[in-house]
Amino acid sequence: MFMSTANIKVSGNIIGELSTKIPSNIFALNELIKNSYDAFGDKVTIKIEADGQKIVISDDGYGMSAEAISKLFHLAHSTKKYGMEVTYKDKKRYTQGAKGLGFLATFKFGSFVKWVTNHNDIEYTFEVDKQRLIGQDDLLGYEIQVNERPSQKEGTEIHITSSNEIIEDLESYLLEAKNFEKIVGAFTDKDFSINIETPSKSYSTEQLKDFKEILADRQFIYAKYNSVENVLQLYHLGELVHEEEYLLSHKDYRLDLELVIFSLLTGDKQLIPGLFYREPDNAITPLVFINNNLFNNFTLFDSNIFRQTRSGSSLPQMIGEIKVYSSSELLEFNSDRTNFVESKLTKAIQSDLRELNKKIQSLGSTYKKTYKKEHNKKLKLGLARPQKNKEYKSKTAFIQIDRQQQNNFFIPSEQIDLEDFIYQVKNSTGEEVDSNEVEIKVNGEISENRVLSSIEKPCEIKVEFKYKDETTGDVVSAIELSFKELASPISGGNSEKPLFTFPVHSSYTVSIPNVEDLINAINLAHKSKNKRKYLPLIACSLRTIFEISVKTLEKEHPRLFNNQFNRQLLNSGAKREVNDSLWKKVSELLILLKENQNLVSAVTNLIDMEYSSLNNLLQISHFKSAVKTTHLGAHQSLNYLTVPTIEHAAKYCGYFAVICDVLHSLDRTQLSAINIDLVSEQDFNHHLGS
Repeated sequence: MFMSTANIKVSGNIIGELSTKIPSNIFALNELIKNSYDAFGDKVTIKIEADGQKIVISDDGYGMSAEAISKLFHLAHSTKKYGMEVTYKDKKRYTQGAKGLGFLATFKFGSFVKWVTNHNDIEYTFEVDKQRLIGQDDLLGYEIQVNERPSQKEGTEIHITSSNEIIEDLESYLLEAKNFEKIVGAFTDKDFSINIETPSKSYSTEQLKDFKEILADRQFIYAKYNSVENVLQLYHLGELVHEEEYLLSHKDYRLDLELVIFSLLTGDKQLIPGLFYREPDNAITPLVFINNNLFNNFTLFDSNIFRQTRSGSSLPQMIGEIKVYSSSELLEFNSDRTNFVESKLTKAIQSDLRELNKKIQSLGSTYKKTYKKEHNKKLKLGLARPQKNKEYKSKTAFIQIDRQQQNNFFIPSEQIDLEDFIYQVKNSTGEEVDSNEVEIKVNGEISENRVLSSIEKPCEIKVEFKYKDETTGDVVSAIELSFKELASPISGGNSEKPLFTFPVHSSYTVSIPNVEDLINAINLAHKSKNKRKYLPLIACSLRTIFEISVKTLEKEHPRLFNNQFNRQLLNSGAKREVNDSLWKKVSELLILLKENQNLVSAVTNLIDMEYSSLNNLLQISHFKSAVKTTHLGAHQSLNYLTVPTIEHAAKYCGYFAVICDVLHSLDRTQLSAINIDLVSEQDFNHHLGS
């Protein structure tokens, strides 16, 4: 065995380096992984050994030579030039390491570290005790003994002797999906695999899902940009829907971008891997990679870039990969590598990504509105990216059920168009099938008119959808529809047997001033034996509830209403509808909810109501009838006021009061966090203009 020595060379105070340069577990592990990547390893493994206080980082790279070992401890300098493209055995990689931080990173997890590295048939072994380093007055003369012997092995192993406290902290850290996924997903290089092994779990890069396949049934837009071709492309359902040229503002970097934009339902977000959750709000976000390494920065490409504006161009539900490549010396980072050091290059990168972000969301939003207008407001979702092989044949035919449709109903129900539950049908060749070719059965009996009649008693109904494929035969999907009674009281706090009810599991007390008193007074009048005498009074009071509710909400949250509304852009039908100023405001709020599912989610979350139940409740024609009834009462058209018409008006007046009350309870910060598309003149034309 041969023996040599290596010297530690320090620029500045090593304690300062240890305390400021290694800020977190993910930073330290990333620095160690970078060393394996720079050594052209195919695989690096981080292992917490179960039988002792030890962490082992091992790879199959080309190891360190004696010269490289001597320079390992020169903390102020590295022979590596960051971002330089290097080729080794037909592999190309961008150099990651710089400033010798890999040496310091080991001490994040323990004081005693041993290296065993193999290079050109020689094994080098050396070890460092941090406590002895700290105890030295002069580190410049401190020597490290390096043992050498022949070897046929490859790669490097770093053995870190740790403590129970550090091991427990690291294990706890790695138990969180977003943490271990960000570690094993730290590189986008397909020739490099990262593995984590702990006593309780193992995970590797190969287990990460391709983001382009995640929640394929909720995808809306796939966006792609490559600065070599200078072309931005947007796809919907695999078809190119927009293409335009886009030039970067600086020549010293290259950009590849791929995004998937979703239209998510409540609960869908939890199906997206934690890798795409940002700090500190856990919103989903695209990932930024600099020279193939994950850049822990969530402002460079902020999916909520339109959050502070009233723009209708916001599509924040996105994930993806944004890859920046540069070998320029102008590309520098702060100490914890979470942001750029300002330069002409980094300012250009930030500006280009900001403009691309805005452009993609704006173009996508414009396409969304156009598509919904052309397809009767129904947005079709599915795998957004283009298929690599257009001749691809599906192995199986399928019927996909629309998950947005309601399954639970309250009796008496309205008639239900059963075809609405069919989202998409495809045959075994991958071609879309007309829904008319699907046979529909209700409780085993074929439905000829494909409409379910109104249900008046509680029950469960099974609906089957069947399609016969010429090649693969029958394919069947089924759903169960539930019909039940649910009418909890709306009150001002002290009323019995109320006229007002709301479809939730517990009573709701309206808190808007004066509205609560009116509700109680109306309930008392309705309980009277001579209720018919009070019908005009009740109708006028209902109109007052509509007016107070909407005016209170407008005063508290004016940003919910479009103050730039241009009546001249309305068609003749919509113009007639908005002649009644009250109905104009009421309908605008209803349309706002119908056009903003995130706002509907916010309301349902606060009143413990199913999303589909509130969506089903927002039937504009019923609210219109209610407002019209209250108008008749206000103008004493007594012949048209009957107990059933008043009860119908009270029902929808109560619904509206609750909705306004819930929105009123949101503070402005909460509301600002919700991306809202204001109601446009086109929306009025669509909903009211017929």
